[in-house]
Amino acid sequence: MALLDSVEPLLEHWQTILIASVILLAVYFRGIAPYQTLRAVYHKGPTPLPFIGHLVDVMKHKGQIHLQMDEYYRKYGQVYSMLIFGSIPCIVIGDPEMIKDILVKESASFYDRPVSKIN
Repeated sequence: MALLDSVEPLLEHWQTILIASVILLAVYFRGIAPYQTLRAVYHKGPTPLPFIGHLVDVMKHKGQIHLQMDEYYRKYGQVYSMLIFGSIPCIVIGDPEMIKDILVKESASFYDRPVSKIN
């Protein structure tokens, strides 16, 4: 009986609880959407947090993103994926020959890509 008495007030507000749960789930999935898009293309790399991505790691390196990328390079290899500035998906390439192949030899495949927001 004590359990039923403690659940009874919740049952009176079941619609509010349901709506709040749906909103929280929608916000959560909106926060991880860029990461899921990135994982569909390339699966190797650190797992980001919703909305803030890898900003915790950037703060760990005191804002010096090149140190963060070097740490990821050592851990995940020459090619890995990450979210820059919280929600911008990117694939990082650390091999100069591979970068040359992509930017010079395969440039026709990448001419229609969006311009980077990081300038």
